[in-house]
Amino acid sequence: MQIPEATYGAAIRISPVSPQNTALLASIVELGDRFRSKLGFLPPAVYQQAAEQNTLLAAVAGPDLIGYALYGLPGQRIRLTHLCVDPSRRRGGVARILVDEITRRHQDRLGIIVRCRKDYGYEQMWLKLGFEPRDEVDGRGKDPKPLVVWWRDHGHADLFTDLEPTALLTSLWTATCSPTFTRRTTEMVRRRPRLLERSG
Repeated sequence: MQIPEATYGAAIRISPVSPQNTALLASIVELGDRFRSKLGFLPPAVYQQAAEQNTLLAAVAGPDLIGYALYGLPGQRIRLTHLCVDPSRRRGGVARILVDEITRRHQDRLGIIVRCRKDYGYEQMWLKLGFEPRDEVDGRGKDPKPLVVWWRDHGHADLFTDLEPTALLTSLWTATCSPTFTRRTTEMVRRRPRLLERSG
């Protein structure tokens, strides 16, 4: 289903990038390449593929590209690969608008996951965007750096939420219905009168 673009305030529009819009795609690739040292390099073909899959969002103010988000949809999660805002528009809420738009379009998914190098010092940014740190893993490359795994939850019950009550009931049933438990309980009931007599 094609979800229409969203307008935030009077100036910022968020919309999926059409694979036929070669000028906008080129601007997004150029913006990503400017910050490849932090974002990581992606070849133009990856941007093109994301546009074909409706997983590349552009933030536009008037005629100007001011940011973009590139993501994937593995399983029931959203994997955020790039979140990039032009330096002239940072601290203006553009990153939050992009992330909120991803959630709006894919509210049926469990949440958004993203990995970010720990030494970048972006903890406060991710927290303000509604993410929580979930794990820390080793990076890749010649000089691997620790990566923090961030998660923005969409409030759905996941596999563990569904299993916890069942697992608890199963454990209780196993404990109370096991032969050992039954035998010990029967022995305690039989001994109870004698224990009462002794205490009296």
